[in-house]
Amino acid sequence: MSSTTIRILLVEDDELLRLGLRVPLQQEADLEIIAEAEDGETAIELVN
Repeated sequence: MSSTTIRILLVEDDELLRLGLRVPLQQEADLEIIAEAEDGETAIELVN
């Protein structure tokens, strides 16, 4: 079975909570945070 990296766009308006989510996610070998956004509008811009 091949390993696939899951790419994540982390969206959370609270910076401290976003940090709290980022730290454990970064420790997972098969996850990659490719970008972060503080609101939905910014997230949509990043996806496009």
